[in-house]
Amino acid sequence: MPVFREQLVPLLEKWFDGDIERIRYVLGDNGKSRPDTIFFQEIPFRDGLFKGELPDSFDKERRIYRCNEDAFYNPKSYIDIYD
Repeated sequence: MPVFREQLVPLLEKWFDGDIERIRYVLGDNGKSRPDTIFFQEIPFRDGLFKGELPDSFDKERRIYRCNEDAFYNPKSYIDIYD
């Protein structure tokens, strides 16, 4: 596993209190055009994810992210942070 994933990402998670959206801005994920270079990919919220009715207080608009482990092995992922 790359040093970037093992050391930098946990540090960013600590600095931003686990806020993946902010981490994505630092890593440039929000401006990358190729999905294979995005470290944390946004996945859509599925209505059928939970059984039964969700309370009104549940935030269905909340963003959910998945870590793309393959991106940490792709040199283009790092180049795109600065491009």
